[in-house]
Amino acid sequence: MFKKFISFLFIISTQAFTYYNIYPVSNIKLLQHTTCPTYLNKYTNVFNQEQGEFIIKKISSIFPQVDSISHVVLHNSDNLINCALNNHLLSTETKKIIVLLIVQFIQFGDSTGGYILDFYNQLVNCLL
Repeated sequence: MFKKFISFLFIISTQAFTYYNIYPVSNIKLLQHTTCPTYLNKYTNVFNQEQGEFIIKKISSIFPQVDSISHVVLHNSDNLINCALNNHLLSTETKKIIVLLIVQFIQFGDSTGGYILDFYNQLVNCLL
């Protein structure tokens, strides 16, 4: 049941990224209490207070696991950058392109994390 609910949340969040305007983390105001977005309101209204707290606790328990993945990604990115820069067969321009591509992937992952946390912020606002 929990796996189905998590899958459901990912489906909702995917729709949220596609159809609704979610602002990046830099635009979030701390302790901002707003109304629940309509795309979440129709799903979160079916849960009572106790169920909402349970859902929030379960989702927050996943964050440390996700954070450990980011550490692995950053470590591997460091290895790839060093490998590219230490390769004497590549031109300086090719090295630059490779390093910038790796940095862009890191930035994408970081901004995706921001959107996930923003979605979680909105979910907490709706469930509590």
